[in-house]
Amino acid sequence: MNKITYKFNEENNKVLEFRKVVVHKIKIIGHSPDPDVEIAATLHEWQQTSAGQFVMKNAIDINWTYYLEFNSYSYVYYVVATMEAKKTNRILLKI
Repeated sequence: MNKITYKFNEENNKVLEFRKVVVHKIKIIGHSPDPDVEIAATLHEWQQTSAGQFVMKNAIDINWTYYLEFNSYSYVYYVVATMEAKKTNRILLKI
């Protein structure tokens, strides 16, 4: 996922380029009664890393989504961040 959007900044009359980028992927293998609770500790540990701190500091919007992978009975979580295009290159190098 690398969706590009453009926004006009009225203060300095420039067009800013933003991208949505998957910055982290987590997989929970096996059945879990509440995968959201199980994933919380892993997400917190990722936020303490250099890549996680960079994303938390520079992202405009951070969302997460998940899906059930039927062939392995596991949940796959994606952390998706929206940030300036210049900064997405840095995070892609850190991942």
